[in-house]
Amino acid sequence: MARNPFEVLGITPQIVRDLDEEALFGLVKACYRALQRVCHPDLGQGLSPRRRSEMAVILNLAYEELDLERNPESFRKWRKAYIARLKRPSRSQVKELEAKLASLQQVNEGLIEALWEHLVLLNRLPFTEENGEGLEATNLYLGLIDVAIKHNLRRYHWGHNPNYKELIFDERGRLFLKAPPRWEPVPAGFITLLGTVSRRVIDIAAVLDRLPSKEHLLEGKRDLEFRPFELLNTLEIPVFKRECLPHLRRELRRDAYLFSVRKPFSGKIYCEGLIVRIVKTSTSKTEALPRAKEF
Repeated sequence: MARNPFEVLGITPQIVRDLDEEALFGLVKACYRALQRVCHPDLGQGLSPRRRSEMAVILNLAYEELDLERNPESFRKWRKAYIARLKRPSRSQVKELEAKLASLQQVNEGLIEALWEHLVLLNRLPFTEENGEGLEATNLYLGLIDVAIKHNLRRYHWGHNPNYKELIFDERGRLFLKAPPRWEPVPAGFITLLGTVSRRVIDIAAVLDRLPSKEHLLEGKRDLEFRPFELLNTLEIPVFKRECLPHLRRELRRDAYLFSVRKPFSGKIYCEGLIVRIVKTSTSKTEALPRAKEF
């Protein structure tokens, strides 16, 4: 039956829960007899003969399912299923929860916007052509895996690992970038660090910008490592706000993605990579780093 037979007989889940089997079966028989009178050809008032016939069939099927004497297993199955409804929220509770959820989503959106505005002011992001210092650190080496390069060029191997790079903070907190192919540290004042997001809470490939791969545009045989798209290390600000900002931490952590903005500002957020190594070093090792006017 599509409907629970107790419901067909007009018995509520609370009554089904509170009565023992014998008393409940007695109520089933009483309700069945009462409803049969409504379906009787001579006693049913206000119902067409066809409707009375349909109701009689439904009532008979319901009673057969709940006949404790002839079919106790069916009786207990339907009783258990009907009692379980008491654990479900009512329609009014569902509407109330939906209203609370909508309110919380609105508050969450407001908090995200407030956090973004705070982040803009805190870092002096280059919306006004200013350059901020980003996260504060000194005498620190960060080893990162470049997400886009790892995805796009993972079948190629030459020299240094092409998807590995380093960000270096000197004794004054100034930032340097060391990446292939030159592998020489260069001043990185064009980078403003925003913070990190744990790799456990975000699918980075799903949020980064992408382009159709060259292989995808060419016809011919495609091997098992074929990728239909190439990743970029950028993502749109609305995507960053929605997917990353709620999890952003103003700290440098291993096993977390590091995000930044770069000059000249393109209107997008940049993923510097996945932090796999953090090494604290001495001042003497960073004093030899090159200097630049922008510092």
